[in-house]
Amino acid sequence: MTSHGNKRKIEDKEKLPPLPDYEPTAFLRCHSSENDPNDNLSKVWRSAFEPSLQNPGESTYILASCGSKIVNLIDCQTGKVMKRYNDPDINESFYTLAWSTLPIQGKTSKCNILAVAGEGCRVKLLYPTQLVMYSTLTYHKKYISCLLFHSTKPNYLFSGSRDGWIVLWDIGIPDITLQTKNNNSPLLRFALPDINSDALNLAYSSAQNILIAACENGCIGWKLDDMNKQTKKRNRIISQTDYIFVKSDVKQTIDGLIMLTDDIIATKQVGTGLIQMWSIKENINSKKSKSRQTIKPLLELEYTSTTVDYLNFGYTAGMLCVGDDVGNIYLYNLKNYLKKNKSQESLLAPSQVIDWPELSVDSRSDIDSDAVPELDKQKIVVNCVSVSSNQEYIVYGTDTNLLCIWKRC
Repeated sequence: MTSHGNKRKIEDKEKLPPLPDYEPTAFLRCHSSENDPNDNLSKVWRSAFEPSLQNPGESTYILASCGSKIVNLIDCQTGKVMKRYNDPDINESFYTLAWSTLPIQGKTSKCNILAVAGEGCRVKLLYPTQLVMYSTLTYHKKYISCLLFHSTKPNYLFSGSRDGWIVLWDIGIPDITLQTKNNNSPLLRFALPDINSDALNLAYSSAQNILIAACENGCIGWKLDDMNKQTKKRNRIISQTDYIFVKSDVKQTIDGLIMLTDDIIATKQVGTGLIQMWSIKENINSKKSKSRQTIKPLLELEYTSTTVDYLNFGYTAGMLCVGDDVGNIYLYNLKNYLKKNKSQESLLAPSQVIDWPELSVDSRSDIDSDAVPELDKQKIVVNCVSVSSNQEYIVYGTDTNLLCIWKRC
């Protein structure tokens, strides 16, 4: 499959600094449980680059992606699927994943593990070297929509579910046989205010010791000052939230949430056409921090006014990315603004918007040519975007079983 990307020209207005151009290098259809190259119904929900073991804080060019019953490990440099995990549970559909780097007992080296979860209601832990499941975490009664590893305790994993609970797990530290001796019962359980609400994304600020959840009915937070004391009694329930950042009587779905620095966070509310950047510290220090109904943003970024939800951010080193419901990718260069950490009233346009490319099929393609015209006619919902730590690759997954790899020119 060959393709041609178009960089849309932004209307003249206050605009963020430019970013390098990107060109498409591969379009993979690899999340069909039957390995059907013409399957355009399976959805790619999440993706994330594997952390580098040699250079902490950086990523490799290996990408994990999940959708339907499939988890793939993909080499973005070659555009090839390296490993593939096909879950035996016929009811499984993976919605979320997260990486962590753990020390190994008795050794100076470390290893990466991948947590995945979804419709099956269990968190499944995989070793990427073999891409085999070695452990499961069971508590949730409904599907799991988000996973997040603690930023300073890499064996602590948060899971958010449709059942109205966010659970904190200790997944343990592997020994030299790569086995863990962890108690699979929850450490903490956080109750969402509305039992019918779904925690769509989670973020944790180690500077403020706050866990933040983006939900279908707002954005809330919990103070985690003394994790050792709070987790001393396993399965403890925290029934009250400490902070309400966004809340109203009408549905206000916050589907985008990501940490930009250890204090500044970006959120996206469905249908507003805006992305807001705000300081956690400033908002929790408000006199009305525990009953606040709206956040005080530092910046507001222009975005599309789509009412489609579950469109997730990608971010690294000052570059924020997000897709829309017609196959476009919005890129925001925030590096200078994150350094200033000062509020600005004017709305800022994205650095660039990359349009969905025109696709054509050649003799080397694995996709049937009959599928391409049908694909071009329907809306391409971009569910997730990932960026390598050096911004060399941008990869996004769609509702049409496509994983799209773009490389910096």
